[in-house]
Amino acid sequence: MYRDASLREGGLGEPGEAPAVMALLAMLGERACDRVAHARATAQWTNRLTRALGWPRERRDFARLCALLHDVGMVGVPDRLLAGSEAFSKSQQMEMQGHCAAGERIVRGVLGLRSCAVVVRAHHERFDGLGYPDGLAGREIPAEARLIAVASSFQAMVEDRPHRRALPAREALARLARGRSTQWDPDAVDGMLGLFPARVADHGRLAS
Repeated sequence: MYRDASLREGGLGEPGEAPAVMALLAMLGERACDRVAHARATAQWTNRLTRALGWPRERRDFARLCALLHDVGMVGVPDRLLAGSEAFSKSQQMEMQGHCAAGERIVRGVLGLRSCAVVVRAHHERFDGLGYPDGLAGREIPAEARLIAVASSFQAMVEDRPHRRALPAREALARLARGRSTQWDPDAVDGMLGLFPARVADHGRLAS
């Protein structure tokens, strides 16, 4: 499974990131530079989570690669939505949700990254089956997508967005805990909570 999205093209990280990955992130950055920063932070949290859960190195690398690419479908989202500072209407929500399928199509078309396509498509599925685009539930959702959903949601909560200020990490973790087994995979939520000591830094990084 992982070999198709392997790191033959030069690896994942900074430095040494695969040229195809750099190109896709650069394309995303032309539309929404904040999404690139979000993708990189999500990849870091995903890597911490997979380490904490004891995943083998090859699978950790694959999950991190998928996390880097999870929002690439945002290149197809209209500018008015990317820069919007108000709550979306129903039709706008549907437009925004289209980024999952768009990301799948983009990644599937890149040799060496195709194995990430199903994960990219599924990163907004919910553990209770109420997510999108396919309404998958529980273990039907790829494990990597379940972890990325937690990592991406946490990072989104602790960063400033056009419509709201960043939350303290403590509040973001509390929201994850409240969504455990409904919105998010309970094991993934537990893994994220376990990354933090009792005293949590408000800036959203691991406290020392």
